[in-house]
Amino acid sequence: MVPEKKGYLRPSLYALIWAFIIFLLCNMHLESSGAEPWYYFEGIDKVVHGGMFFVLAILSSWGFYEQNRFGWLSRNPAVCSLLLCILYGGLIEILQGTIFTYRSADWLDWAFDIGGALLGLWVFSFLKKRYLARKPV
Repeated sequence: MVPEKKGYLRPSLYALIWAFIIFLLCNMHLESSGAEPWYYFEGIDKVVHGGMFFVLAILSSWGFYEQNRFGWLSRNPAVCSLLLCILYGGLIEILQGTIFTYRSADWLDWAFDIGGALLGLWVFSFLKKRYLARKPV
């Protein structure tokens, strides 16, 4: 027996919440105390960008896969998730360069967003086969 899929919003709720958290973190004004924290290294922001979009890709793919309102989204969750991550990462960088001018837009951040999303989709493909595989009726 195939478990019944949910509507559109419910399985995507985690991805929406995470996207909002990404928006807040990428656009908040950061105060500098002068001393670098112990965990700081050159390029840590790139790792953070990749990690945030790694999680977003997994959550959005899961949401697209589980929803049943739009069949194309359910059949192509990786494509939809990658497009979402590419557009969202680019939008954040554009906003950082134009509206949130206390942050600097860096297109290399966008590249790491895309890289993190691709890695997340790779992991999702394994999770989907292992835990979400549809069984024939």
